[in-house]
Amino acid sequence: MERTVLFHAALSVFVGLVAGFGSGLLVTAWLDPLVWPSVFVGLPVGATIAVATALATYAILARRAERRVDELTQRTATRMWAAVAGLAGIGVLALLAVGAVALGELGVGVGLLAFGFPLWYLVCVAGAFAFLGARRRTKRDQPRSL
Repeated sequence: MERTVLFHAALSVFVGLVAGFGSGLLVTAWLDPLVWPSVFVGLPVGATIAVATALATYAILARRAERRVDELTQRTATRMWAAVAGLAGIGVLALLAVGAVALGELGVGVGLLAFGFPLWYLVCVAGAFAFLGARRRTKRDQPRSL
């Protein structure tokens, strides 16, 4: 069991580093002609995507391992859906930022990428945990029929 957890953690860190490095490099190269220190935009984007991808990868691998032995816990399912919500949230924000830059609103697009990415990821994950936790409490508090 411990070997599996270590393997999942190592694989998640590797996937997160690859995704973060690639996306940070891509954003830096894309904004290089438009923003002088484009690395200051690429670094927060890459770091956020690295963390988000690593957490989502670990949550998905843990869910798959539990499903394989038919012991899926609510805690693991909540973590997995919160991580997926965080990735979906920053995906939507990335589309908005690209649209803003494409429409000529460079300041808005750069602001969304540099500052909005980490904050919006935290908001999405916290919101998913709050929603799923409230849903779990509601289901648990309902009276059971005989």
